[in-house]
Amino acid sequence: MTPTLTTARLTPRPRALADAPRLVSLIGDYEVSKMLALVPHPYTQDDAQAWLSGALGDPQDTAFVIDRGNGIEGAVSLAWCEPGIRDFGFWLGRPFWGKGIMSEATRAVLDWGFRNAGIARVDSGAYVDNPGSRRIHALLGFTETGRNTVFSKARGCEAAHVNFSLAREDWTPTP
Repeated sequence: MTPTLTTARLTPRPRALADAPRLVSLIGDYEVSKMLALVPHPYTQDDAQAWLSGALGDPQDTAFVIDRGNGIEGAVSLAWCEPGIRDFGFWLGRPFWGKGIMSEATRAVLDWGFRNAGIARVDSGAYVDNPGSRRIHALLGFTETGRNTVFSKARGCEAAHVNFSLAREDWTPTP
């Protein structure tokens, strides 16, 4: 079960079906969806309902909605891979870029995962043409582990991708 977290400016919280209209608007922006492997474009109400209901992915996945009091602005997830290992993903609506929101949200979720969820390692990735995501990975202390191509549903093609990993023992919880 996804807990509600609190940071200085935001509340990473569980998904809610009421988030659907704003989710469709924000992640439906091609500049956002093209940077995410599993998100189609266009993004529909049905897509939103499926994700918000937890019907997509594994029941052991943990997904947080980023909320600063006005509803969903983005999300951070820890998808189950195997015991102790999660796949880390995140996105933020374009109106909220460049405000430090994502670094604050991802730091809170990773800290919770390493301290409270028994996570030993988090793997992640970013498309090469997504400098914002790569910068967040670097700020959080992730190490590059390789490069490949990953299919993007929104783009409809493979795109160059960087793989990252972060172990609990390498985690620094303070900014």
